[in-house]
Amino acid sequence: MLIDAPYIRRGRAPRAWIEDPGHWPTLKAAYDAVRAGMAEPVAAWKLGGTNAATRTAFGIDHLYFGPLFAAEILPHGGTLRAPMLQCQVEIEIALRIGQTGPDAWCFAAELPVSALRDPARAGIAALVADRCGAGALVLGPEYAIAPGDWPGEITLCIDGRPAARGNASVLLSDPAIIARDFIARAGKLGFAPEPGQWIATGGLTPCIPIPRRGQISITIDGKPEFSFQTEVPENDAP
Repeated sequence: MLIDAPYIRRGRAPRAWIEDPGHWPTLKAAYDAVRAGMAEPVAAWKLGGTNAATRTAFGIDHLYFGPLFAAEILPHGGTLRAPMLQCQVEIEIALRIGQTGPDAWCFAAELPVSALRDPARAGIAALVADRCGAGALVLGPEYAIAPGDWPGEITLCIDGRPAARGNASVLLSDPAIIARDFIARAGKLGFAPEPGQWIATGGLTPCIPIPRRGQISITIDGKPEFSFQTEVPENDAP
């Protein structure tokens, strides 16, 4: 799809590629367009720029973010059936916003979907305008916030076979600090994160392709954490 004006995602997961997203004059202009176009309630926020890989890919030194709507959030144990242009996943730590700070956390599976064939080449403003590639977020079991180290080795399995590994040390800061930094940055850009919303703090495992029909399971230090099924329809795009 070719467009004259800068691309801005108006709805949920895109159904076709954007070959030329156009040019946003500033990153703030892209955020302003996203904020003005949010027609559904925000249930969560997805962050990028919280590990070295995403900062290097986009040549930035700060986090970036996009909203996820309620219809894009799935509890663990369910089946993801929404059409998606891509079918891929990474595991993250998500924190829930409370009245005075994060009041719960969980491991989460984030399934990004972008209309941009090469987001890094399109640039950070184009990605922000695409709601940072919002697709779906599967929330695992909730835990109370407690001081100390985050749990260890994460293994992502596809149909019972290990496919990717990672841990919280991949992040450039503690997830709770990242969440606070996000809330402050979002406020300066005119957004208002609210209690009850979740913050997915960035990829701990590589983002890998997964089958459109299959079982995705996550173990922590070898112990089952959560799983979900995919029954993701094909899109109109190749």
